[in-house]
Amino acid sequence: MRGLLLVTAAAALAPITTPPKRTAFRENVGGATKEAAVAVGAKVDCAARPIAARDVVIRCYDISGDGKLAPALSLATFKQVHWFPKLTCSVGDRAWAYDGEVEPTSNTVVARAAGPPVFEFNLGACVYDDAGIDDVLANMAVDYNEEEYDFFFRNCNHFADDLGRRLSDGNEVPRSFMDDYVLCESESLLCNMASFQRSMTMAVRKPRLAWVPSTGRRLDGVDVLALSSFDVRAGHAPDPENRHRELAAELEAGPGRGGGGLELAVILVFGEGGGDWP
Repeated sequence: MRGLLLVTAAAALAPITTPPKRTAFRENVGGATKEAAVAVGAKVDCAARPIAARDVVIRCYDISGDGKLAPALSLATFKQVHWFPKLTCSVGDRAWAYDGEVEPTSNTVVARAAGPPVFEFNLGACVYDDAGIDDVLANMAVDYNEEEYDFFFRNCNHFADDLGRRLSDGNEVPRSFMDDYVLCESESLLCNMASFQRSMTMAVRKPRLAWVPSTGRRLDGVDVLALSSFDVRAGHAPDPENRHRELAAELEAGPGRGGGGLELAVILVFGEGGGDWP
């Protein structure tokens, strides 16, 4: 009965649309230290709310925690990058991210790879049952897919922010934090480059953050730079060919049981990419 009420209530909700994708980099913002972000984020009301089983939670992870990603981005973009946040949106232990496709995962899997979240923002009770959540995600696929993905202007952080708003009937992390300490890190990343350099970087060397085996090999002829590695026993590594399902099984099996306890890495892929794994 409760599930029926949730679906009925959700059907009557005003539609929430995808924010327009930016077309220009933000100037003179970004580059905040993690300490500054923590100082501001810790004071946000939704960061201190107890989390119930059906609450919508935006979790913020620092994927530059190993000290490699931030210096690499700083060198590549002529800008001081101190940390790089990555968001997920979850209800219970179901969680979702986006790296060219909507990726179902879990809080447990993400924490094994990225460590504990820096923030857990509770947006309140989810207005959908599980089937309703699946419908929301299916409808969002038109705006969050391989063609629409943009490392700078429509990435995992934009997706999680958008999904959290939809599942909680419009609640969101205060824009003073989300815009200035999370989204701006990618939206301002190339602000120190000349305009022709920005255009060339976006058009020719399209970067992508994803979870892959840290082998130093190439993906279908695309150069891969390993920036941050994690030794995990189970997880997923999203990619266009769904290779992550095989990797998860190998990781779960472990050494001597059909798998090698593969190492995963956060990588930047430059170029058009992502075919079969070598």
